[in-house]
Formats: sequence, C-alpha cells, structure tokens
Amino acid sequence: MEIIFWNLNGLSSLKNQSRLLNYLDWDVAILIEVTKESYKELCNEMNYESSELSLNISNTPSEKKRGLGCAIFIRNTEEYKFSVIEELPLPERSIVASNNKGNIDFVGIHMPPGVSWKEIKPETYLKLEKWLVDNSKKVILGIDANSPKFDNPNLEKTEWHWDEEEVLLGKNVKHNLIDSYRSFLDKNPDIYEKIIELRPNGPLEISYMRGAAGRVVPCRYDFILADKSFDVEKVEYLYQESVASGSDHSLVRTTFL
Repeated sequence: MEIIFWNLNGLSSLKNQSRLLNYLDWDVAILIEVTKESYKELCNEMNYESSELSLNISNTPSEKKRGLGCAIFIRNTEEYKFSVIEELPLPERSIVASNNKGNIDFVGIHMPPGVSWKEIKPETYLKLEKWLVDNSKKVILGIDANSPKFDNPNLEKTEWHWDEEEVLLGKNVKHNLIDSYRSFLDKNPDIYEKIIELRPNGPLEISYMRGAAGRVVPCRYDFILADKSFDVEKVEYLYQESVASGSDHSLVRTTFL
C-alpha cells in the first residue's frame, strides 16, 4: 500500500502538481490547501476511483469557512465514507476516508499556524490527540503539522513552537501512531548516519523552508503517521520535484508492506 501526502499550495492552477501525482504510483493521495476550484481541476486531471473535499462536506458556516481545504483521492475500488473531524476548532482543515469494512481511516490534517491562529493551534493538537486516542480503527494520517520548530534527529532534543505539539509528535504519546519516516530510518541505519553527517542538528528531511529571504530555516513540517501495526518499507520526501511543480512543501510518499 502506497500513501502520498502533499500540501499543494493550491491557490492557482494545479496542472503541474496533477502531472506529478499521475506520474507516481499510489493507492491513496491525501492533499491539503485545495480550493473548490482546484479540486475540480484535480478531479478532471487525475486517475482515481473515489474522492472528496472537506469544503464540500464540512458544516462550518460559509462565512467562517476557510477557502483552502483537504482532499483525499483513492484508487482502489473499495467503498469509503467521507467526513471531517467536527471536534476540531476548524473542521474543514481535516478529511477522513473510512472504508466500509470499518477497520481503517485515512486522515488528512492541516494544522493552523500559530503565527496567525495563536491558541487555536495548541487547541487543535489536543482535540486531534483525543480523537486519535478514542478512535478504535487503524489510522494513517497525513499532516502538515506546522511543527516542530527544530526537528532534531534525537527526538528528545526536538524543539517545539508550542508544548502541546508533543502530544502528537513527541516521544511519549498516548495515541497508537508512529512517524513513518523515523520508523524507516530505524530500519536503515546507513541512511540515518548519512543524514547525521549532512545535518547533525536536523531536520531529518527538508519538507518546507520557514521564514523570509535571508533568514530561511529548513523544516520537516510534513508527516505521514501510521498505526504501529503497519510495516513501513520506504519513505521518500520529494522536495525538489514538489517545488518544481509549484508547491512550497515536499510531497511525502510512504510504502507499507
């Protein structure tokens, strides 16, 4: 099973992004920063069996709803029920695809940045943690976490923008999800050692450049988290290809056995 997560930066035409998505093999594509207009374009350009956009199904009043949502595209023929996580302060920044067997949820989340949303960000972290802990299904979660501040190879030395971010991405979490990339590196110490030589203080990979010109900080803000029962075979951050396609975030691709 191959899962893709990508913040498309979807404020304009997505022809280049959809071209890259169609080039890659995947079973589920979890996409964020998708407008209603760009979603229609993706639906016309991509090969898939089922899909939904959070902006189309969220009960958030239109005057409060953000114009950028989350979408999921699925290539297998199994039937899915689509929803958003209504418990979150900004439900339209989430999307959930639940298979009819009732044993797995594919989830997309775009965490609100603290710079503009202030305390809404840590509140969202706590609400999402509770939803994950209460969820009895196996979850695969693609997330632009807008965190951590500094992604240290040693998780205990990772620095956060808000303390609450640790409940989802830290070492002693209550939910049952793992960071698929750290799991991949645990199985591939040679790759891990090369990263340490290149970036001893992190990030483990570059998925986004935070800041303005002259003060840019490389970050790993984009993750695929998965239930511990899933066996991670490979994880790739396609940063250069993603930027060349018009996004400011790296596409993340995880292959599960």
